Amino acid sequence: MTIIATLVVVWLFFAALFGWRLALKRGGDMRDASLKVWLKLVAVSLLWPVGCLLVLLQRRK
Repeated sequence: MTIIATLVVVWLFFAALFGWRLALKRGGDMRDASLKVWLKLVAVSLLWPVGCLLVLLQRRK
């Protein structure tokens, strides 16, 4: 469980860094671009651990 939490935090860090660089390249409003990126990241970050848990539960059976 700790490994999954660590991977999620690392994933969020790199995705936020990527979104920040993308917003700078586009020259748009940083808050608007980062908000869109964060909303996508929250959706992915919530689904990814659920998928991992489902795989682990399938292996236990």
